[in-house]
Amino acid sequence: MVIANPELHLWRIDGWSSRAAVSQGGSFSIWVSPKFLEIAKTTKYNEEKTQARARAIIKEAGFKHIEDYQRFLRFGEFGLMHFDVPGNACGLDFDYSEDHAMKEGARFAPHNVDNALQQSALMAIWMMWADFIEGEIWQIKRKGG
Repeated sequence: MVIANPELHLWRIDGWSSRAAVSQGGSFSIWVSPKFLEIAKTTKYNEEKTQARARAIIKEAGFKHIEDYQRFLRFGEFGLMHFDVPGNACGLDFDYSEDHAMKEGARFAPHNVDNALQQSALMAIWMMWADFIEGEIWQIKRKGG
């Protein structure tokens, strides 16, 4: 794939499908660019507030018994490293080696995404995080960085 302006290509969705009758029927992965990872690695964020926003997304999606979950998001070296929704260990996991990630980008790989509801909620959580990081990137650009 040739990208005309790599600065603007921060992430992409790969393999989006929704086959409700098949296990792994709502699967997809997310590729993130080295630029996205660089900013995510250095950005300060409020983990509690971000967890609360994810919980609100999941509740609005119509999942039941979410009080059983303490956290939907896990953070690490590159900010958001794992996010899940109710189901059989349903989520997206950051799959990387640091050297490779900073040169080629990295991927959030799916695990047990079985239906469109799970798929849509995971995508909504991702969009929340991506919007936050993209906002940080534009702030840096405005300051001349």
